[in-house]
Amino acid sequence: MKIDELYKITKQNRFNIKDSELAVYIYGYSHAISDEFKTEIWISKSKAKDIVIETGLYCEEQEFNVMKAAIKFAETPLGERGNYED
Repeated sequence: MKIDELYKITKQNRFNIKDSELAVYIYGYSHAISDEFKTEIWISKSKAKDIVIETGLYCEEQEFNVMKAAIKFAETPLGERGNYED
């Protein structure tokens, strides 16, 4: 999966995405803006298949869609991920 696709899916599901030098960070809330409803995902930019997912009390369709996309992106070899172009 290309980074552009990951950005598109996160935005469609009302999640936020930040691209840093070391990782792609995705976060969002399922219900209220509270840590118990927050989902956070970190994907390494230096190693394929390196991902951390933390989720709150609920996992609704939005979280599920973003998690699936994040896992697919993490599985993609680094050279095939591309660069984000707005």
